[in-house]
This record gives sequence, C-alpha cells and structure tokens, in this order.
Amino acid sequence: MKKKVIYIIIISIIVLSVLIGIISRNRSRLQKVEVYTVENEDFVREVSSNGEIISIESEHIVSTVNGKIEKIYGEAGDLVKKGDLILSLDLDDLELQRQNLLTTLESTRIMVRKELISLRSAYMQAVTGYEQAEREYLRSEDLHKKEFTSDVELQSRRDAFHIAHDTLTSAMQQLRFREGRDPDESAEMDSRSDDRIVEESPEVKQAYLNLKSLESDMENYSFHSSIDGVITAINVEERGVVSPGVVIASIHNSGHLEVIANIDEVDLSYISEEQDVKIESDSFIGEQLKGKVTKVAPIIRKIGDSRVCEIRVKILENPDDVAKIGASCSIFITVENKIARPAIPVESYFIEENKKYVFLLEPDEYDENIFSVRKQEIETGILGIETVEVISGLTAGDSILNSDRTGILEGDEVKRAEDDNP
Repeated sequence: MKKKVIYIIIISIIVLSVLIGIISRNRSRLQKVEVYTVENEDFVREVSSNGEIISIESEHIVSTVNGKIEKIYGEAGDLVKKGDLILSLDLDDLELQRQNLLTTLESTRIMVRKELISLRSAYMQAVTGYEQAEREYLRSEDLHKKEFTSDVELQSRRDAFHIAHDTLTSAMQQLRFREGRDPDESAEMDSRSDDRIVEESPEVKQAYLNLKSLESDMENYSFHSSIDGVITAINVEERGVVSPGVVIASIHNSGHLEVIANIDEVDLSYISEEQDVKIESDSFIGEQLKGKVTKVAPIIRKIGDSRVCEIRVKILENPDDVAKIGASCSIFITVENKIARPAIPVESYFIEENKKYVFLLEPDEYDENIFSVRKQEIETGILGIETVEVISGLTAGDSILNSDRTGILEGDEVKRAEDDNP
C-alpha cells in the first residue's frame, strides 16, 4: 500500500514538472511589449496665434483741398509732437485772394460809414423842414381864424406840413435800417458807436465772413500732427500735387502698442478680456513681453478655410522699445492649469468608433513581468508636447501598452520587453 502511494506521488511530480515546463516554454514565447506606467503631470492649456504689432493711437493725415506741395517737414521714422507741422501747400494764390478780401472789407466799412453820414444829414434836413413846415402851418391856421388868410393858402400850408412829416418819417426809417435798429425806436435812442454799427451792418458782416472763410481754407493748406508719435509713412513728394482724399502721411504713437491677432473659433470659448498674454517675436528674440486681452470682436470671419475671431492685446511693457510697429509676433494665452493629472504618451491610445482606448496591462499574480491585456476606454483632456491628460479611465500607477499594438488583442498575455534577458 505504501509503495502504491509513493508511486502516485512520483507520477504526480513528474506530470506537474511536465506541465510547468510546457507553461514555461509557452510563456517564454509571449510577445514582448514596452510597458508604460501612468504618472501624474501638470498640464497647461495654452491658446496661441500669430499677429501684428500696431499702435493703439494712430492718425492718417488726409488732404481736403487741391494744392501744390510747398515743403515737407519730416520723413518716415521721425518722432513728432502733437501740433508739429508735417507738410504745407503753396498759398500764393490764396494770399492774393486774401488781400483782395481785406481790401473789400475795408471798402465796405468806408461805404457804410459814408452812408451813415449821408442818412443822418438827410434826417437832420428832414427835421428842419418838418419844423419849419409845422410853424408855417400853425401860423396860417391862426391867421385863417382871424380871416387874414384864405382857405386855399391854409390848405397849401397843411399839405406842405404833411409832406414834411412824410419826408421826416422816411428819413428816420432809412436811418434806423442803416443802423440796424428796430423800426419803432426813435432816432435819438441809439447809443451804439459808429464803429459798432458799421461792424454789425450786413454788408460788412458778409465781407468779414468771406475773409474768415478763406483764412479757414488756408489753414487746411498746413498739415499738423494731432498726436505724439512716429511718422510711419510719407506718401507724397515736394513740389507734387495733392487732391481731396489723398493720404499724405501716417503717424503712430509708439508708446501705446497692441497686437491684433485672429483666434480660431474652436479656441474662442477659452478667450476673454483681461486675460494675461505672453508675446514673442523674431524682432526681439530672447525677450518675452507681457500683454493683456483688451477686446474680443463680436463677429467671426471666414479667412480661407478657417473661421476666426479678431482679438486685440495691449502690450503692457516695452523695455528699450524692442517692440516695433509693423512687426509680426506670436501670442500665447494660458487659459487652463491642471495640477497632478494622469498622463500617458500621445501614441499610446487609439480610436475606435469615435471613442478612445488604451490596452491596460493587468500583472500576473505570480510574475510581475507577465501581463494580461484588457481594452480600456479613456477620456482625454489637455494635450501636452509628448503626453496627454487622462480625464477618466486611468489612474497613476496603472500599466498600459506604450505604443506598438501590432498583433495584440484583448485577452492576450504579453511580457515586459525591457526585463527580458537576451
């Protein structure tokens, strides 16, 4: 009996050894894979775009008149102050017209003054004639009562008196009109000086307005800067001719710069005013300027095959004036920060039917270098340079197939490649 038990034990050991050998030989043939252990990383979502540096404050000097250029007082690159003369046009013809209008104004003043003197003289004569006619009429009326004069003579004196009254009234009205007074005023009530009466006359006012209108036009023949800045363009040449609508010069304030850039519509939801911005440019290599989003356009435009929204970024600092108007640049806006999030290599996940998966490697209970393959659905977030954030489906410490999935199916067993001895 004891011998039989011993035989059974020996046979069992032999069978087990054979099985172990078979399993070992099969496992030695397992596909070797590169295993990646999921680790936590910090992720930053950054929206970037290319743009151009422009001036927040600028001016385009546009001619409103026809004229010949007399002199240009600056050139592109010159710094100017508000009020500085940029360009002037020839005023010879206008100056001749101005002298003629000055002469006309003075002649009109003299004419009005002479007319005042004449009307006042006529008015005084009318007053004298009226007073004399009144005395003679009253005397004839008194003599008529005493029957010393006839009815015909009395009527003649009465008619003369009425004529004198009408003449006085006419002279008074003409004088009032010339003096610019209300018709109901009496001649003696006007206390204004003759100089004031002359200047307020319609003829003198019109002559004065003609002169001022021309002088105002002459001001349009000189072009001044309305801002402090730098001349970025002079579009005309001396002795040339300009006409209304011609842009003579462009001036930009280099002390107040901004970047104008287009953001793709897929990134627009991350952008808002007051966000901090980093600005880089080939024109100031090694420098990174700070900015802030100041404006997001209310519309999306189609440019080529893309739909974009224009934004403006104010440059907050410009040490040594490294940022130049017209330079191209790149902007970077940090819109999201995530700390200690599971991360996997970009090439380690695959997509099937619009879902993302990885091959999760579950270690063998007895051999940590042997793994069972299981397909695991994941959701990704922020894309880094070489890794991508995993929002769900994995945690730090999980093992996954790193990249090469050739010939591997869910349920397979695989072996860690780096631990295999040659």
